[in-house]
Amino acid sequence: MSSSTKILLINSDRDLSEALIYQLSLNDEYQIIESGEDNVFTQINNNSFKIVIINSQSSKLNGHNVAKKLRTGGYKNPIIMLITHSDASNVDNNLSIEGNECITKPFKYPALLKSIELQLRQFGKTEDTQHNIGSYVFKPNSKVLESKNKSIR
Repeated sequence: MSSSTKILLINSDRDLSEALIYQLSLNDEYQIIESGEDNVFTQINNNSFKIVIINSQSSKLNGHNVAKKLRTGGYKNPIIMLITHSDASNVDNNLSIEGNECITKPFKYPALLKSIELQLRQFGKTEDTQHNIGSYVFKPNSKVLESKNKSIR
């Protein structure tokens, strides 16, 4: 089996979540793991996700707060937020948003897929790219492998 891109789906909308998991799992490149807001950091710490998709409904899960917690917790990979139309009116383009992209629901699946591919490609070229391998962190752009005590160039 080839290595697949792990996607964490943080979810509060069960129906949309089932459809997303089904659609994304049709693509052999992606491995989707679903999580609620409560165990996000457990999932992040136990897996190396290339991208996080936050599927929120304002009444159940505030995607902006979850994204902010992820960023302050040190998650540097792309975050795509699936937001409602009412949430879209609250997004101010002049402010720094913790998510890399906001997609307003309803949306077409190919648009989400294109966004995932674009975010992964852009992130692969940034200085912040890092891969967690067990207790090690590999930073390919700076050619550094770090452990708790050591940094190897």
